[in-house]
Amino acid sequence: MLSKRLNAVASFVPKGAQAIDIGCDHGYLGIYLTKEGLVKSIILTDIKESALNQAKKNILKAKLDIKTILTNGLENVNTNDLDTIIISGMGTKTIIDILNTGCLERIENLVLSSNNNLYELRDYVESMGFYLQDEVTVLEHGIYNVITYFNRTPRKWPLKVMKYGIPKPDKKEYYGYLLQTNKDIYQKIPKKNIRKRLELIKEKHDLKRLLKECW
Repeated sequence: MLSKRLNAVASFVPKGAQAIDIGCDHGYLGIYLTKEGLVKSIILTDIKESALNQAKKNILKAKLDIKTILTNGLENVNTNDLDTIIISGMGTKTIIDILNTGCLERIENLVLSSNNNLYELRDYVESMGFYLQDEVTVLEHGIYNVITYFNRTPRKWPLKVMKYGIPKPDKKEYYGYLLQTNKDIYQKIPKKNIRKRLELIKEKHDLKRLLKECW
């Protein structure tokens, strides 16, 4: 059974995709997508040999034929037969570094899951020619994970959405968490640091507006 986070990731993988799961860990996502007939094909990769060996064991146990590659990101990966890249459970910097290592010319879909610097991720991926279409927020092990889906269809969002995410019912608790974090930071900023305090006030107003849109 997939975790709540991996279920959310799976929900964004287009049916019939030719996908690659980078940093597949034990291969649960790829096995699920293959077993349920949700992808045409999928390649599982990981930089850790121990993780990939466990994925191979799980694939064998599931009696499936799934290609695995021991590699760092997209290095040594031929993307010509792929249309979807999945990167889940990594930080934004790592995700961006991975995307910059491969040829994305034929890639149509990105399913990305990061738990930090989400504005940087959304903004950078858009600069690569992929546009935010949807996202979902999942709380797992005390950490908010935002799973984002991008494709090549142009779509423009207000700056506050690019910064804090698409307002949806699943975002209510997340926005509440961001508001509390905003308050905690504001209380620690010296009064003489007017610029930073004004930035936090604007952030608070944006988050409150987005929170209202979630209902």
